[in-house]
Amino acid sequence: MLWHGERQGQGVSLSGERSVAGRHAKKAWGVQLADQWMSKDVHVIALLLEQVTEHCYIGVVGRNYFPSAWDAPLKESTHATVVHAADGRVFTKRSSTSFFLKPLESGARLQLTVDMSSREITYELFDPEDPSRVLSSLSVEGIPAECALAVCFGPGGEQRVKIVGSSIEKAVDDRGKMVKDLWDEENVVPPLKVNERSFGGQDGLTHGERLLRQHNATAFVAGQLEQ
Repeated sequence: MLWHGERQGQGVSLSGERSVAGRHAKKAWGVQLADQWMSKDVHVIALLLEQVTEHCYIGVVGRNYFPSAWDAPLKESTHATVVHAADGRVFTKRSSTSFFLKPLESGARLQLTVDMSSREITYELFDPEDPSRVLSSLSVEGIPAECALAVCFGPGGEQRVKIVGSSIEKAVDDRGKMVKDLWDEENVVPPLKVNERSFGGQDGLTHGERLLRQHNATAFVAGQLEQ
């Protein structure tokens, strides 16, 4: 998964390989979407918040958002479910909710798990000093039936968000879903090209073993930050 290469929001620029979306403007807003629409399976997206200010929103938008101008705060969109960087509050379909993640700060690692079978998004914020430690997490139901990753940059200083990696997994039975942890170097997948998909099978781990793997994972993030 990369940022959309054929259209950018107001004032938004992309890195050459389209893994980083950024904006540096004193006024107005600019939104950037990723290049894949999610409508089935479980999608895991790892983000590095290289530089963010309080005027930043991160989450997903529905297909009906695409024709809009991409130049207004996503909290005002009826097609968006997003977290506000300033205080971690979740906004969905233009409404403020009682859900809070910790505030998003520069250097933070944010993992989004988008389960389209249940139409639910889970945010996990990792400790910048210890990538194996989850500082805060929450799940929000009722996301659009077809959606894309989105970031919204507001006025102020320079802002940059990098897509570190992504994966797609089949949802399993009601005992839970089986997804890859992108902070585990054994599960690293390169950014996917437009419309490209990768499917993994069952990993044979128990739920407890899978959680232990997640909490022991550090090498991937360290390697990415050294580049």
